[in-house]
Amino acid sequence: MLQNDKDQLMQKEKEICAKAESVDNIKLTIATYKTKIEELEHQIQIFMAEKNDLEIKVEETLQDSGKKDFKDEIRVMAAALSKEMEMMENQLNRSKDAASEALALREEANSLRTLVARKVCL
Repeated sequence: MLQNDKDQLMQKEKEICAKAESVDNIKLTIATYKTKIEELEHQIQIFMAEKNDLEIKVEETLQDSGKKDFKDEIRVMAAALSKEMEMMENQLNRSKDAASEALALREEANSLRTLVARKVCL
């Protein structure tokens, strides 16, 4: 009987250790996503500043020059930058979604750990 209880406790301990390791992995994933999100937000700020600079240059160029080709080229560059910013925002949103999912998994792991701890105590 004691051996059976001991075996059950050891099995529960192994499960708890596995879940703790899973939680640690989730924490690492969350930290990685947070870093990536910060990097993407910084890049978006840089792109927005570049876009604003390009818009100012477009306005200055339009005022200083009547060259249609140059205006078209600037517009193409601004459009490309806007598209790149949109892609970065999409990537940022995907990273935020993944971080949210990782947080949800962490909460679930904590809940399961609590449940297992209660059962072990019983």
